Amino acid sequence: MIATFSEKAMRILLSLLITFCLLYGTFVYTQFADRVRADAVTWQPTYSAGKYSIEIDRSFDCVPDDLFEEPALSVRFRGKEIYRSEGEVPTEQVVRIEDIRDVEVLNNDFNVTAYPAQNVSGLAAMRIRVFRDNAQIHESTITDTADLGSISGSVSFYVEEAPHEHEGGHE
Repeated sequence: MIATFSEKAMRILLSLLITFCLLYGTFVYTQFADRVRADAVTWQPTYSAGKYSIEIDRSFDCVPDDLFEEPALSVRFRGKEIYRSEGEVPTEQVVRIEDIRDVEVLNNDFNVTAYPAQNVSGLAAMRIRVFRDNAQIHESTITDTADLGSISGSVSFYVEEAPHEHEGGHE
């Protein structure tokens, strides 16, 4: 069947109408989406007041790993190394790290890695205590067998901000 001129014109007009509706609908949708889109949220951490420190007690001597050039004992906080001991750390030496900055209100993590001396066998342990203004707020123990070369673990603790004092004698 041969289409007449008016049928051809109607097909062209219909295809132009469908194309226009699709393009106009896309334009209207993007305008609407831009108006209702929420602004990007940026996270601003709240840092805790107070002086923070940690103590690390061990049941073993720490020695540097010469093969992999690793320190005897290292501590990382917020992706930064805050303590590194290149020399031997005897068992009786309690490691205390003072004035730790950028402790946030809510969750915090320390990553501790130690290399025990070769004479350590069996279970090895590290006790990590966290202090705020010289008062202990957290204690954690990392245990492992010394067979694998290093002992490492994460110490997570939660900080609540102290209530603020209000001026004028009332809250």
